[in-house]
Amino acid sequence: MVVRTMKKNIIILIFLTINGFLFSQTIDIELQDSYVNLGEWTTFRVTVSGNITNLKYSEPKDLTITQIGKSSSVNLVLNGSKSSSLILTYRVKPQKAGTLKLPIFYSENSNGESIKSDQLVLYVEELKDDIITKHDTTKEFETQYVKLFIDIPDRNLYVGEAIPVEIVAYFSTSYQPGIDRSPYIKTGSFVVDTGQKYFNDRPEKVINGERWLQVYWKSHLTPLKAGKLDLEIVMDSYIDKPTSNGGFFSSSERQEIKTTTEIKTLNIKMLPINDRPDSFSGAIGDFSLNDSINLTDISVGDPVTLTMDIFGEGNFQRINVPKISSESESWKLYPESSSYRGTNKSNYQGVKSFEQILAPTTDKVTTTPKFTFSYFNPIEEKYYIISSTEFPISVSPSQFINKEVVDESNNSFNEKKEEIRHKVEKKVDFNRTIFENPLLYVALTSTLLTLITILVISILSKRQSSDVSTLKRDQKNLLLKIKLLENSKNYLEALNLYKNLIQITVSDRLKCEPQAITHLDIEDGKIKDIMVKLDEFKYTSRSIDFETYKALADGIKKELKC
Repeated sequence: MVVRTMKKNIIILIFLTINGFLFSQTIDIELQDSYVNLGEWTTFRVTVSGNITNLKYSEPKDLTITQIGKSSSVNLVLNGSKSSSLILTYRVKPQKAGTLKLPIFYSENSNGESIKSDQLVLYVEELKDDIITKHDTTKEFETQYVKLFIDIPDRNLYVGEAIPVEIVAYFSTSYQPGIDRSPYIKTGSFVVDTGQKYFNDRPEKVINGERWLQVYWKSHLTPLKAGKLDLEIVMDSYIDKPTSNGGFFSSSERQEIKTTTEIKTLNIKMLPINDRPDSFSGAIGDFSLNDSINLTDISVGDPVTLTMDIFGEGNFQRINVPKISSESESWKLYPESSSYRGTNKSNYQGVKSFEQILAPTTDKVTTTPKFTFSYFNPIEEKYYIISSTEFPISVSPSQFINKEVVDESNNSFNEKKEEIRHKVEKKVDFNRTIFENPLLYVALTSTLLTLITILVISILSKRQSSDVSTLKRDQKNLLLKIKLLENSKNYLEALNLYKNLIQITVSDRLKCEPQAITHLDIEDGKIKDIMVKLDEFKYTSRSIDFETYKALADGIKKELKC
């Protein structure tokens, strides 16, 4: 009896210990980098466990803090209760050098006791050299009136990754400056999108007693292939120099200036194949997922909308709708819709929302299916899989139909049908002329429909044949032009026409405009590599010898079979 009582007490003690552990209410904070330079960003993460709703924080000082992520989860405890946890992700940028304190997050637990996070500090060093003078040994990227720089993360970079970059241009205030063309890539191994929008909200900088204007672009850089690649950014600008001593009729002379950044050699790696999830579609960055449904009490066949918000930072253009974890006949999926909203100047950070409509095909299901999304974190260099919530739902059977009523209705219908048939047979007069016979009109209508079907098929066949003829004609014309350029030894322009030839051929398969075709749309690995190589020759604007040209041209002809 004593042993049985002791076992019972031990079980109760273990139960209370586990239950108390799962219900523990804590606020934890984790800083990614404790040491940064002035002007650099870092991130910290706050984890709130145990059903804490009224979260507060102390006011930050000399820090710019932006929330970039939020995720939550719910855990079932042994007694049937639920315990929730919340993860908040922030970016922080120091406004001055020194030791700066991060905000303290605090709240009260269920017993009314105060709980708070630890006090973390950020050590900020001021750069000894000015951003303008830290590359004094290289003068290629500096001119007398314009200086151009690009900041790239110092870490392993991957093919297809959207790498956040900042391009900064400094203009001397001695003359009126202007921009003819926003910064662009000089080679075809990268893609950078600065667009026409730039920002000039930073204060002027004084260097050696001279004032310089700051203009910058927030963008992201995407490598197109692996290997050690040279990166060089070019910007076309100008200054207006006065040609007289002033006065009402003073004039100016425009001086064109082409400025380039320092050439940077970047080591671009391919994404690892090991441990790559089946649901991976090319998303690279750091992401989280929030989800919700609009209905929980439905009938078989009723549509339910599952909203999934993927937020964070990375290449959002490669994020596809999360995949259902396993194909199930218990659910019917409808086409999804998506939207994207950027939260910073470069659209590197943002939220991509998906609305997936699905309907149960049976009343046996009790939860929504699980959808999974996977991505590669380039900083941690590993794959992650995140899943949607399996929401509890109640599904009732569809409307029940009485079988006896259906049978009775069918019998009544059959009796009326038989009665009508006898009446029709009695009224048939075989002495009428053939033109008064309704069977004739049925036969004529059937024949007419057959002729129309044959005519439509013939038109479609001729149109398809015409499309093939047009494709062959366009290919033939381009090959003739290429031959003329070869004879005049204009090999670079000939390669550009070869690119058009590839676009025309691929567009016929993809059913889209040739000009819209890029190497990203091509599935064939050899043709894709040829397109990347053609882009490199196009943007470098360098000469090409006949042997290199012929090898590339023969490869194109072989792959296109022309």
